[in-house]
Amino acid sequence: MSGAAGAAVVSDAELLLQFKAGIVEGGTGALSAVLAKTWSLQQQQQQQAGGGSTSGTCPQGWYGVTFSNEYCYVVALSLPNLSLSGEIRASTLGNLSQLTSLSLAQNSLSGSLPDDLGALSLLQSLDLSNNSFSGVVPQSFASLQSLVNLSLANNLLSGTIIDSGVLELPQLVSLNLSGNAFTGGLYFSVDLVRQAKLVTLDLSKNQLSGAINPLLAELPSLTSLNLASNAFSGSIPPQFGECQSLVALDLSNNALSGPIPTMDFMEALASLKLGGNELTGAVPDQFLDDLAPLLQELDLSNNKLSGECSLQGLGLSPHELAVLLVIS
Repeated sequence: MSGAAGAAVVSDAELLLQFKAGIVEGGTGALSAVLAKTWSLQQQQQQQAGGGSTSGTCPQGWYGVTFSNEYCYVVALSLPNLSLSGEIRASTLGNLSQLTSLSLAQNSLSGSLPDDLGALSLLQSLDLSNNSFSGVVPQSFASLQSLVNLSLANNLLSGTIIDSGVLELPQLVSLNLSGNAFTGGLYFSVDLVRQAKLVTLDLSKNQLSGAINPLLAELPSLTSLNLASNAFSGSIPPQFGECQSLVALDLSNNALSGPIPTMDFMEALASLKLGGNELTGAVPDQFLDDLAPLLQELDLSNNKLSGECSLQGLGLSPHELAVLLVIS
């Protein structure tokens, strides 16, 4: 290994130690202060003091850390549910140039999201959910061109989703921004829709408003869409009735009005939740006939609908539906 590569090993390990210096560990039992117990360069320092070479020797036994086999760069960091608190220092994790996966979920980390995380060009999975991060999503996140899975759910993040640029990430398959304080609407271009690879999109439990963008129904790979518990208004775009890929659609607890559109072509739909809106009119006579035979969950409760739905079209008895709250 070259001297430059050897220096990189030390640099990545030292970056992790700098990150650790900015946080406080909690945890119980075997996971109590697990980073303090396992993250150490003592072995390498002892070898160096004894005249031995540290070249090609990765730090051993570092909890939650995966080093690359060849150059010992940090390629994955997984530290969920360790009761970590404090803030992510700038120029620590964001400088792990070979990082492909980062999970700090289910901790008590706070402060703003470091702008330099957007420099992780190889990052494919980022999970910072269930913490107390606040502020806006840095625009630098739009540079995470390799990102496939992103979850920032259940934090204190604000601002607009569109300004963050994360909807435009070309490789993104799963996006979960639920349980924050995002505002504004969902405005994006037809070009974005044509290029998008999104399969699951969860923006529930925010403060999003305005009309639901009908282009959402044209995302070619989308199977799960959750916009529940926001402030969306207007009618349900009729384009959703032609969305053949959707398996789960949750628009509950908004301020949607007007009739339920026909859903003739929703052939894969297993879960439909429209409860807690202001939908009006009669439930279409063939409503259930229009839906797929795979339907297992249906909620139309707490609207202003009239009429009845028959289960005969699905060939199911009530107990075979997980939820059947049609009119109330």
